[in-house]
Amino acid sequence: MNFFRTIIKPAYAILPVQFRKQSVWVIVLMIIQALLDFINIGIFIPLLTLIVKPQFVSSLSWLPLVLKNISLPYLILVFTICILCFVVTKHIIVSHITRIKASYGYQVAHDISKRILKEQLSMDYENFTRSNYSDEINRTTYLPVAFSSDIVIAITTLISEGFIALLIVLSIGLFNYQLLTSLFIVMIPIGFSYVHGRKQLKTISEELKKRHPTLLKSSGIPLEGWLEIKTGQVEKFFQNQFEKIHAELMRVFAAESSVQASVVRMTELSASIIICFIIFWTLFIKAEREQTILLLAVYAGASFRLLPSINRILNSLVLIKSHQYVLAELQPKNHDTISFSGNATSFQDRISLQQIAFSFANRQPVLKNLSLEIKKGEKIAIVGKSGCGKSSLLLVILGILKPTSGKIQFDNKDIERDNLSDYQSSFSYVSQNPFLYDGTILQNVAFGIEPQEINEERVWKALHEVDLADFVAQLPKKENTQIHEKGTTLSGGQRQRIALARAIYSDREVLILDEVTNQLDQDTEAKVIESLHRIATYQKTILMVTHHPKLLSFFDYVLKLENGELTKVSPLESK
Repeated sequence: MNFFRTIIKPAYAILPVQFRKQSVWVIVLMIIQALLDFINIGIFIPLLTLIVKPQFVSSLSWLPLVLKNISLPYLILVFTICILCFVVTKHIIVSHITRIKASYGYQVAHDISKRILKEQLSMDYENFTRSNYSDEINRTTYLPVAFSSDIVIAITTLISEGFIALLIVLSIGLFNYQLLTSLFIVMIPIGFSYVHGRKQLKTISEELKKRHPTLLKSSGIPLEGWLEIKTGQVEKFFQNQFEKIHAELMRVFAAESSVQASVVRMTELSASIIICFIIFWTLFIKAEREQTILLLAVYAGASFRLLPSINRILNSLVLIKSHQYVLAELQPKNHDTISFSGNATSFQDRISLQQIAFSFANRQPVLKNLSLEIKKGEKIAIVGKSGCGKSSLLLVILGILKPTSGKIQFDNKDIERDNLSDYQSSFSYVSQNPFLYDGTILQNVAFGIEPQEINEERVWKALHEVDLADFVAQLPKKENTQIHEKGTTLSGGQRQRIALARAIYSDREVLILDEVTNQLDQDTEAKVIESLHRIATYQKTILMVTHHPKLLSFFDYVLKLENGELTKVSPLESK
């Protein structure tokens, strides 16, 4: 009952709906496999009996008369051929069932990974910033596979192997109750071995939950901070840190493997003792040689399938118990989510922020009863001291941060959660540290567009507008040049201009820029400013946070954010 409540029920809740009915068919197929294995055991007994006691053939009422009248060697040959045909057929069927089971398990893992990634991409900004990067990577990649192989497949193994073990036990009981008693004796040390390992399994489960995300984090640090680590000459520190965490995780895996192996060793030892016991027992009661051989054959046949079943059952329990933490980690998270209906909203008139207040959890207010009206086609600069909340204001306008109070209107319509993503479809956003991924220049400009749907002419036009067309044309592979993760092969100015080219390519009506020239040299800054002037000819609405006086003449007016409030100022007052 406890197993159902703590394992089966939460596992069923995590299992995607479309796979729940399929799980029944997978179990049915595995029971069929178990029945074939069971027949495979029994099918050899008539043959062995016939070899040991040739007169046994007269008791086979189901055997056709023509076979009863042939010589013993030919009869044994017929039996052997029939068994061989069955074994080959069974092997083909079982191989097919195994493929179906494996395919089912990893389809489940794939679907759960998709669901988790969708959760991550639809969570609100505050939940996103509070989430642990390594934990989320672990939830997306490793845990769904662990759930599939070590929980779902392990449970189906428990059911099918438990079924065949029951059939074998019942059959042995009908054949020889003394033999059944000996098998129960085998179970005593095996059961003791599993019970003894349960405390270890709980510790293993807790260690796996803690160590795996920590390993992901420690392995990512040297790659993300490579330059700082090299220039600071602290390679040894981070290498030792990784080695220590990795060694601890390997120790946990070794402990899990040891628990599994101990059960197998105990099973083999017990089986060997029982075989010796049967021989001693038959000698003691002075049983006939044929009876002893037959009894050993039956026991060997039962052991050949029953003891591996017991091993698989116990090993499945080991896997389930050691990975039980996965069930809690994969439960859907109740985040506020944003979905896109596909009804992109066209900007016609104005965006209005009315009495907006915002503060992060347990912190002082960043914005206080702030009001702002952005008319279509306006170009507005926002200035203010570092840390005064300029970036937060941009994220509130984008709908990424939810105001503590107040409301946003878009063409006189209130923006709510159900139409938020449609509202956001009017915006392009460029940060001071733009995200570039390990792809080509073409893919980074036409961001998130399937390759066959990319308009290369638009890409080149966007590159021309940001003064990158000549640079890209001189590259060996031109727009198909790989720029590597985070754009490490490009300069800061080139990365910034590719982000601007991306905004031009997306052709959205409102462009939001967050200090895009803050880290650039004067020449590069001048090129970016020139690019902004070209973008302005497209009648875009532009909202930009900046510290640079040279840029302010480009805007219709300048707003200064101070103490959570906006005031209109002249360019000279913005300093």
